Amino acid sequence: MKVASLLKQVDIDMTVVDLFKHPTIESLAECLEHGRHEATVKGAVAVRTTGAEKPLFLIHENTGQDLWFSLLAAQINSEIPVYGLQAVPLDELQLQTVEGMASRLARIMRTVQPVGPYRFAGWSLGGVLAYEVAIQLIGQDQAVEFVGLLDAGCPNSPPRTDPSRRREASPQAHLLALCEGLEREVPLTTGQQAILSELKCSAGESDFEDLFRQCRESGVLHPSFVDHTAQEIRRYMGRLMAHWHAIENYVAQPISIPIYLFAAEEPLAAVSGEPAPPDPLMGWGSVAPERQIHVVRVPGNHLTLMDDSHITALGRALSDAIAQAGKPRPNPPETESRSVMSLNTGKRGNTPVFCVPGAGGNVIGFIELSAALGQEWPLYGLQPRGVEGALAPHSTVEAAATMCRREIEAIQPSGEIHLLGHSFGGWVAFEIATQMRAAGRSVSSLTIIDSEAPDGDDLRSREYTSLEVLMELIEVMELAAEKKLGIQSAELESEDETGRLRLLHEGLLRVGLLPARSAPDALRGAVRAFGAALRTSYRPRQPYTAPLRLALARDPRHDDQTNEREHHNILVGWRKWAPDIECWHGPGNHFTLLKAPHAQVLAEWWRGGLRLITK
Repeated sequence: MKVASLLKQVDIDMTVVDLFKHPTIESLAECLEHGRHEATVKGAVAVRTTGAEKPLFLIHENTGQDLWFSLLAAQINSEIPVYGLQAVPLDELQLQTVEGMASRLARIMRTVQPVGPYRFAGWSLGGVLAYEVAIQLIGQDQAVEFVGLLDAGCPNSPPRTDPSRRREASPQAHLLALCEGLEREVPLTTGQQAILSELKCSAGESDFEDLFRQCRESGVLHPSFVDHTAQEIRRYMGRLMAHWHAIENYVAQPISIPIYLFAAEEPLAAVSGEPAPPDPLMGWGSVAPERQIHVVRVPGNHLTLMDDSHITALGRALSDAIAQAGKPRPNPPETESRSVMSLNTGKRGNTPVFCVPGAGGNVIGFIELSAALGQEWPLYGLQPRGVEGALAPHSTVEAAATMCRREIEAIQPSGEIHLLGHSFGGWVAFEIATQMRAAGRSVSSLTIIDSEAPDGDDLRSREYTSLEVLMELIEVMELAAEKKLGIQSAELESEDETGRLRLLHEGLLRVGLLPARSAPDALRGAVRAFGAALRTSYRPRQPYTAPLRLALARDPRHDDQTNEREHHNILVGWRKWAPDIECWHGPGNHFTLLKAPHAQVLAEWWRGGLRLITK
């Protein structure tokens, strides 16, 4: 790590893996002179590019160091190419959620290997990331062959950190905690321990550089930090804090494929003298049935898995598990899901209308609009996957649109169609239209109802914790009900997922959005699908040159000036992708526009647009 850091200071970009692959001065110099032969992908380290099998991706652990990539790869079947997936670089803004980090890793994997089946494994935090990467790849309708969790526990399992401690976390506090907690060859003296205690009391009043200097001068700075600058260590603390925040706020969701859990034979708690956790599934039984979790016991404890005395056994166990996972097995249920629902039979021979609901929405939201449109057009709803149950929702607009397009073509193999999308469904409808036009098939009309313009592909702008997702959903439900649900963030923060669903269910009952006989658990699919959509970014591959009709509704939470400014920005954003755009301002709000009496006005505007197209 030190050598790689020194090389970077003189603008030589070398990873620890590169240093291990070129262990002599001569081989390192040759590498620098002639460059690397492997095609480089940012964030991916080509540990071994030879081999006839599909590659294995190793995902970084909590510290983000990549030393173990080469060590473990050397013990894995030589026919398997190996790539290491690095953490977000220290000099870049850190991602703050497991979902955001996993989305970045999935993008890197698909740059190296565009299509599945995929194989990947992660150690510690990397195992949790691997689990979420698997969910997101399934959400992209990609095949996942092997998911390995290297002594990684499920974060859903209590206890969680006290919320007040999360708010007090700072780079200074993290630095002092590591100076106190990391093992040392030479322990701190009594005097140094007293100094460390004093620094902890005043840490909130010191800036990081000053605190770092005091730690160095007093001798309490951990030896691993001594050869680094305050700026380097502050960035490192920022990474650790981001990883900690991500784990503390992650709620793992059910998965439909097998996972391989490589559990250390010697629990870390036993090393520290504390009682060992009794759960052999390390908490993963709360999100996946036991039959899907293949537990493989490996020697060592959490920290010594990669030691020379244990890594050979781990590499052999990984190789055997990968071979087992490659055997034929049934397709995941996501591949068999169907999304289409008939809302109106219409008149035979008329062009059908296909409607896509918004984030976490249900096709029944179009029933009143369907009635307002009358009996002339066959009308179908395209249900978002996962909204009704445990299936993984789509994690990209493109994958959702591809599935919807297959459903459309099964009903209407040829000829024109009308497309209509509400909110997030507007993005999906737009992508369906662009895919169909790219395939040589025209779309009779494309209507988008109160959708934000596509926002590009910045992962950081779409990061939401599970609590933030729920708070966003509460705001949305209050808009739909035009009443407050009476749920505060502080109430939700102290609850686990089940408790949060209970509070949401109670609030929805109070405002009449759910029937009295409904159960809180019925909300799981909708909340999960809403969160997946909220975290999804979208950048169309090309502009849509045919006419597009955009309907916008007023947000009652904002004044007229703010609404006018937001509508202008939305129109400008959409015009970048659809130059031939017509914008209409409808009655009601984001949700009531689809309900009576406003649905009648919307239907008349839509029919009027068809008359203009005909002319």
